[in-house]
Amino acid sequence: MKKKNAYILTLVLCLSLFVNVSCKRQSVTTDAALKFIQSLAEVMEYSKALKKKGVKPFIRNDISNKEPDKIYFSVGESHETHTVNWNSFAVDKKTGEVFVLDIESGEFIPLQDWRSAQE
Repeated sequence: MKKKNAYILTLVLCLSLFVNVSCKRQSVTTDAALKFIQSLAEVMEYSKALKKKGVKPFIRNDISNKEPDKIYFSVGESHETHTVNWNSFAVDKKTGEVFVLDIESGEFIPLQDWRSAQE
């Protein structure tokens, strides 16, 4: 039930981001995209699991953008001597659509497709 509620919350946030961008005809800001990535159920669960182990999670803007119309983020864990990347996300600046790096193909795929592949 918690997972279902988290997905509903994510959907609501995604729709609000989309409506905000569509109605105002503005592009998504890095801050808005970051807040959305932080609110994804999978990211929240990952961060919570790391904190229980005493490991510091991170979400950082990946400035080496592959496509200028997207904002990229890396999510992972931070240790004293190194960091470990868990996954990468991209948010389309115009539509607010979220993409996740598919490790097998090396391509960014829509969030819903990634979620389906995780089940």
